Amino acid sequence: MDNDEVYRILKNLLAEPRLGKLYSTLKTQYQGLRISHNWEHIMRVTLNAVVLGTEEGADLSLIIPAALLHDIGFITNPTEPKKHNEYGAAACLSYLTEWNESEQKKISDIILKHKGKYPGYTAYEPSSLEEKVLCDADQIDKFGWIGLLQVIKVYAEYGSLGYKNFDTLRGLAEGIEEAAHIELYTEAAKKRAEALREPSYHEVSKAVLAELSFYEGWQD
Repeated sequence: MDNDEVYRILKNLLAEPRLGKLYSTLKTQYQGLRISHNWEHIMRVTLNAVVLGTEEGADLSLIIPAALLHDIGFITNPTEPKKHNEYGAAACLSYLTEWNESEQKKISDIILKHKGKYPGYTAYEPSSLEEKVLCDADQIDKFGWIGLLQVIKVYAEYGSLGYKNFDTLRGLAEGIEEAAHIELYTEAAKKRAEALREPSYHEVSKAVLAELSFYEGWQD
């Protein structure tokens, strides 16, 4: 899919009044998040979701509202980012009053399971196609050069909240290595990841840790 086709699909989806209103509301709310889980991230994941969802034949009418809402837990409960999917799965319902009960349940489940099988985290693994598509769309934002910068921003965000190892260069280098082992669920995402295989996170982590050895050798 070329860029214009992706944009056309998303614009057509946002032409639906309830989804267009949700988009505008969330654009304003996410502007207050200034580190990693901000509106820029939300839109990258949403555009990834359009690509992956279209290629996989998934229901975009469920995936796109879930993509727009998937990090709402960072707004409602900013001091517990590691549980943002759980908080988001509950908080999303207040934004979905124009969706029926069945749609709300499916969108909430998509949000709950969007972290998938990330290193150190395996709870709420996605099962439906729509859950897998959003999970992969979010994880693809950790691939390639943009992905490397996003990983750094995530560590800065968590480090500022006092999470152990997230505020050190060694912790960041180890986190980059972990990101090299993200598991994807859909063939469309695996194909996209192959196109974003540079830089090698393993080599980046290895090089940073080698340089750090000099500074970490100092004993006072």
